Amino acid sequence: MANTSYAITQKQKEDYEKQLTELKTVELVKANDALNLARSQGDLSENADYDAAIQTRNELQSQIAHIQDILDHCTIISEEEFLAGSKTVKVSSSIVTVEKLDDGKKFTFTISGAGGGDGKVSKSTISNVSPVGQALLGHKVGDVVTIKAKVTYQMKILSIELAKE
Repeated sequence: MANTSYAITQKQKEDYEKQLTELKTVELVKANDALNLARSQGDLSENADYDAAIQTRNELQSQIAHIQDILDHCTIISEEEFLAGSKTVKVSSSIVTVEKLDDGKKFTFTISGAGGGDGKVSKSTISNVSPVGQALLGHKVGDVVTIKAKVTYQMKILSIELAKE
């Protein structure tokens, strides 16, 4: 993650900071409490509550690390800078319209950060860590990108617009 640079607006940075605080002070505390309760139930080898609590805590820690990485490696941009420069796909600031080259289907979605979206191109929001999100970041209109998922395919970027805050 450390080599990635994120271009986000000041409002988006503030939103990430709020989300990070919420994850650390509320959600992670809840997850640790659930983990401690599950541990107190005895045998951990067949304890579904323990397994679920560990998974939840690990997912939260991953989200926290990702948001912290964004905050540590972000550049604050204004809408004017975004529109004046060559538009490229950016996390949490881009509404992207793409065309799948194998079947010609078109999709429009927002690239979200920190676990947003579900990674499916048929939804209106996808995560920047999904295969599609990762492949699109940094590309511009007209670029053809290869998506490496269960099935490898290509998409052409048709348009990029600034997401409304």
